[in-house]
Amino acid sequence: MLSHTPSRHGSRRSTDERRTAGVASATRRALAVAVCAAVAVSGVLGAGAATAAPSGVSDDGLVARYTFDETSGDVARNTADGSDAAGDPLDATVRNYTASQRAEAGTLQFTGGAKTSTGNWVELPDDLLKTATSATVSIDVKADAAMLTSNHFLWNIGNDATQQYWFANVRAPRSGITTGSAAGEKNATAYPVKANRWHSLTAVIDADADTLTFYTDGQLSGVITTTLTPADISQTLNTIGRAPWPDALFAGTVGAFHVYDRALSSGEVVSLSESDATTHQAALRAVADTTAAAVDLGDTSAVTGDLDLGLFGIREISWSSSDPAVVSADGAVTRPAAGEPAATVTLSAMAEARGVGATAPRTFTVVVPALTAADVTADRDALGVPAVVRGNVTLPTRGERGAPVAWTSSAPAVISDRGVGAADPGVVTRPAWGAEPAPVTLTATVGTGAAAVTRSFAVTVEPSPRAAVDSRYMFAYFTADTPEGEKISLAASQGNSAMTWDVLNNGTPILSSTQGTRGLRDPFVIRSAEGDRFFLIATDLSIGGGTSWESSLDDGSRHLEIWESTDLKNWSAQRHVPVSGPFASMTWAPEAFYDEDAGEYVVYWSSRVFLDATRPYDKVGTPDYTYSKVMYATTRDFVTFSDAEIWQDAGDRIDSTMIEDDGTFYRFTKEITGCNDVVQESASSLHALSVPGDYAWTTDATCVSKTARATGRTTEGPTIFRANAGDTSLPAGVDEGFYLFVDDFTGQGYLPLFTESLAAPAWRTVAGALPKSRHGSVMPVTLNQWESAKGVAATRTATTTSLVGVTGGAVLEPGARVEAAVAATDGGAVAGTVRFAFGDRTVDARVMSRDGAFVAEAVIPEAAGDVRLTAAYQGFDVLSASASAPVDVRIAGAAAPRVESSVSSRCVAGKVTVMLKVTNTGSAPVSVVASSAYGTKTFPALAAGGTATAAFSTRAAAIPAGSMSLRVDDAGQSSETTVPIEAHRCS
Repeated sequence: MLSHTPSRHGSRRSTDERRTAGVASATRRALAVAVCAAVAVSGVLGAGAATAAPSGVSDDGLVARYTFDETSGDVARNTADGSDAAGDPLDATVRNYTASQRAEAGTLQFTGGAKTSTGNWVELPDDLLKTATSATVSIDVKADAAMLTSNHFLWNIGNDATQQYWFANVRAPRSGITTGSAAGEKNATAYPVKANRWHSLTAVIDADADTLTFYTDGQLSGVITTTLTPADISQTLNTIGRAPWPDALFAGTVGAFHVYDRALSSGEVVSLSESDATTHQAALRAVADTTAAAVDLGDTSAVTGDLDLGLFGIREISWSSSDPAVVSADGAVTRPAAGEPAATVTLSAMAEARGVGATAPRTFTVVVPALTAADVTADRDALGVPAVVRGNVTLPTRGERGAPVAWTSSAPAVISDRGVGAADPGVVTRPAWGAEPAPVTLTATVGTGAAAVTRSFAVTVEPSPRAAVDSRYMFAYFTADTPEGEKISLAASQGNSAMTWDVLNNGTPILSSTQGTRGLRDPFVIRSAEGDRFFLIATDLSIGGGTSWESSLDDGSRHLEIWESTDLKNWSAQRHVPVSGPFASMTWAPEAFYDEDAGEYVVYWSSRVFLDATRPYDKVGTPDYTYSKVMYATTRDFVTFSDAEIWQDAGDRIDSTMIEDDGTFYRFTKEITGCNDVVQESASSLHALSVPGDYAWTTDATCVSKTARATGRTTEGPTIFRANAGDTSLPAGVDEGFYLFVDDFTGQGYLPLFTESLAAPAWRTVAGALPKSRHGSVMPVTLNQWESAKGVAATRTATTTSLVGVTGGAVLEPGARVEAAVAATDGGAVAGTVRFAFGDRTVDARVMSRDGAFVAEAVIPEAAGDVRLTAAYQGFDVLSASASAPVDVRIAGAAAPRVESSVSSRCVAGKVTVMLKVTNTGSAPVSVVASSAYGTKTFPALAAGGTATAAFSTRAAAIPAGSMSLRVDDAGQSSETTVPIEAHRCS
């Protein structure tokens, strides 16, 4: 039986964004299909025919387009204006032309050979991009196998010298620009291409962003920051297939060559790739057919959980379902209810290559059995909710076997049973710091109708922790590619300094793995959003234990290793949690970031994702050998995770780290393609994607580490963190900024970089004494959290207590209130109690927040005479006790008893009856005697807070206005008052 992991708990926002991206992708592909159909109807363009612009790409800025549709001759017509008529000044010339080079219609074959041989190449017009500061060059190409290992230029904007040029090649594909020969090249690298297969390679220089970006088949594969532009280059010999160096001439076939004097958007690059592909439909359809043939869903004869279909999109495979209510196109499975028959669904996979579809969809028959009573019971029994809660809880809507689950909360204001904004049910609102824990009962109803069963969970929601500023750091890391080095060590900063450290636990690692590969690398430690829990996640990888890098890349662990703690000293049992899907290999360098809107953590890591779960991966027999992408999932508790999805598919990438500053998210990632170093990017949304056609992150800086250190040595494993206020290691004259630790993995290990601003980064090295360390993470913490990790007594925060508005000699009235103010020296919150002493009598009162201050109030007791008054704060949690200065006061004689009264009249049998209502507003029982012209009533013991009534019969149909007297007695104290009686007449 196939039992895939059900979808558990995902981000609504990210789902919406994926849906938007999917619509855009579908639109682009529809345009490509339309172009394909148009070509099929009209046939190959002949001489003088108009050349259609690529769908989805504006001709704005198009300088030249060569589609090689000519059937003879050595001229390649420029069709940028829509015509291939002769005489265009930007026509190109095929050097060393022979007729056989046009054997394949709509293409030009390049024969290769030495630069001095008779091999052909294309001479483009001079000064093609003479004034261009932004530009795009795109080529539709099929390379001979020899080119994958030979130096060559696929095209060149420049001259026949070797000082200035902009070029691209297919050997370790890259596009580079320089005005200082090879040493000055700024290169954006790309994915490997396949020999004898049609590829689209596009280079984009964007002067506004100062970037050179390289795309493979419409997919961003490398980016480099540079201020160089084509306008900086002398263009006296622009070419296709010929380098200024003594390299070989290009060998292969070219189908189209486009030149723009503007930067195409990523969406336009996709459209251009797919449009060019329409002239190679048979060849690319064969590629798509091979891709479709590799799809494998395993045994689908009894599917009880979700199918992992979402990640097939990375290889241009889309899905449709004959019954989306049972199995959706993204693989969500809904089982028929108990008693219903099993459902049979046909899933269809359609593969594409550059927008060209496979010959036919690949179909799979999926049988989904109905739920049984045993399934419902098992799902109920498998449910779990923590007994003690400090953060949002996961309330699954389906059990592991597929039974629907509905939740109710006895206190929705504390634990919600409905969504709150963008957050799913289970949002926790903790009592304030200093308050009592809140008990809540959560009840799950599992199944539907008569088959439904319930289960309740008693939950205690702890009060919030006291807020405090960060003034120290903790540093988690591993040390080496050895069994002992692949354990987690923890260091504490020396004071408020990010550059000096003490390794804890006497230099011995604090955590080791007993699961998976038994190796731990790349630890990341994060403080919970609430501030009183810590989660540590790490890579499951042991190079020191004998795992090769090759096998770890192709058949690596799909698990994260997870611990949690409330004090950074004592850690939970290890959790070995699968987060990558069955088609993934390696789950490297995990990090997490809290999404406040969704009330959950976004956990991201690097994986390679394949078409099937075959291990070891057959690089030769299976198409489309893959590369590392950055994936993500969401969780509230680091126990239950949503299905993994793609966050970054923009080149071979690993080791992302992220921080938010002033509403902008900044991300640092190691690019294997591109500069082969750390790239800095920014976006306005945590959920912004970097995927084909939707590169929503802006490149702020590339080669961050190489540039800051003025070296060609690469680093990896970046970790970003904000400098604490008052950090004693900040560079001279600087009072704020950001540290980036990077791992010089072939040299000294971790080393620090610094910039004052992320919006305008100027990364530089800073002096520091880091412990011997490899990839890890630094977390700013409070003083008390740092002390807890070190195992030393907590520093208590001092307080001051003062009486408010009371001076020596004051006369205080019993029953009135006296107030004390308590302040913490760090300006933070205060909770607990204040003990007021009135001589030898004491009154305790809770501290409360009022008008921005923390105060306590006590009722003045009945203790007549001269007394010494003090207010003593008792201390609470990390706050020290304190007391006010004593004040000598006089408490007046016991206060006279107090009552409230009212008189009304009504008619009873035509006669007036006078009604008296008396309420004792004092703090002790009283006796009340009421006298009037109509009689006397006595209340001998009216309790404090009590109310009594009495009726006086007048035996008259009308009475004049008058009064009633009240005498109130309490332990020898008495008072008298008069209450008016209004005239009244009965009709």
